[in-house]
Amino acid sequence: MLLKDNLGLLTGLAITLTLISIFVALYPSFYLTSFNPVASYGGAGMGKDGKLMRNVLTTIQFTAASVLVLVTLFIRLQHEYFKSYDLGMNSENILVVNNSNLDFEPLINNADSYMQEVTGKGGIINSTASSFRLGSELPRYGFMVEDKQILYSVIEGSENFLHFFDIKILEGKDNFVNKQKEKIEVVNQKMINLYGTEVVENQVTNGSAIVVSDFNFRPLYEDISPLNIILHNDPKYSNIYFKVSNEDVGLSIKILETTWKKFTTAPFEYHFMNEIVDSLYKQESDLASLLSIFSLTAILIAIMGVYGLVSFNSKYRAKEIAIRKVQGSTTKQIMLLLNKGMLAQFAIAFIIATPIAYCIVDKWLEQFTHKTPIYWWIFLVGALIVLFIAILTVSMQSYRAATTNPVGALKNE
Repeated sequence: MLLKDNLGLLTGLAITLTLISIFVALYPSFYLTSFNPVASYGGAGMGKDGKLMRNVLTTIQFTAASVLVLVTLFIRLQHEYFKSYDLGMNSENILVVNNSNLDFEPLINNADSYMQEVTGKGGIINSTASSFRLGSELPRYGFMVEDKQILYSVIEGSENFLHFFDIKILEGKDNFVNKQKEKIEVVNQKMINLYGTEVVENQVTNGSAIVVSDFNFRPLYEDISPLNIILHNDPKYSNIYFKVSNEDVGLSIKILETTWKKFTTAPFEYHFMNEIVDSLYKQESDLASLLSIFSLTAILIAIMGVYGLVSFNSKYRAKEIAIRKVQGSTTKQIMLLLNKGMLAQFAIAFIIATPIAYCIVDKWLEQFTHKTPIYWWIFLVGALIVLFIAILTVSMQSYRAATTNPVGALKNE
């Protein structure tokens, strides 16, 4: 199950909750304008049934806004988790230059010469190359051993490929240093764990296996899979990597491009590895942004409904507020009186929203092999966000009602 399989569901949920918020926000407007002016004079229409309905709809608004905020926070958290996750290899200050056309033919026939000419100049520290770009779909090979299927990915790279990406060698380092073959066969720890040393050495590496630590060469949606790395220098590799100093990246890129034009007339195309990694999780970022918009919309709509309710209540209770002020009630006490109903509705709404948001987030996170925990404090942060906006907005109307001259209200009565 991938994010794209849930994108429609999550977007639909956001739209549905927003539409619910809009619907229940419109109710007070229709309700207030439906009163008969004569019948409603003096407070008619504030019966228990009408008040209960308005409270229920306001609670639904708060529930929808809270669910959207919580889901958005967890999507943001998962995105940041991906960005900060230790991939098991170094991708900092590394850019990759494309060396193949659409027919997978090399643009530079001698990538080694290109790398040798630029390495050491203008902050270009080191270089290597590979058949396929890390982060892309790698070719897979499979065969049967008795009744067990052996399936693994394969990538070819220059002899310094492991050193360049700081991939740790766990076993067979001596075989790596004192190589006896033109091609060095390397496997990751996952390959050994799944299939065993005997199968790997007899069927894959054809000799003692050089084992490296596991690293994420595919998006973090997926678990680390078995990998065979074949190390040998090939001047026609499709991807050329350069490790550059962060002091003057612009100069490094300029040197790479200028030298590139000496070898070929093909366009110079490059990407930073960090950008490639980030692009793998662009869907989470886009979804979080989309839900942020829906969350803000739902909160604003909920606040509008609550603001209208407080305004309506304060008008209806103008005489009560005036009497309380005459009897010595402070502005703070009157504001608390008008706001406590909203606080009760919010508390009920968040109690309802919490398990709903938890189920949605838990189901959504099932698609990821590597995922953030569902932290309890995120629910607290979500509650504080919605509550802060609600209190800030509603208190404006409450303060206005609490500071109104009581004489005018009593005269009207």
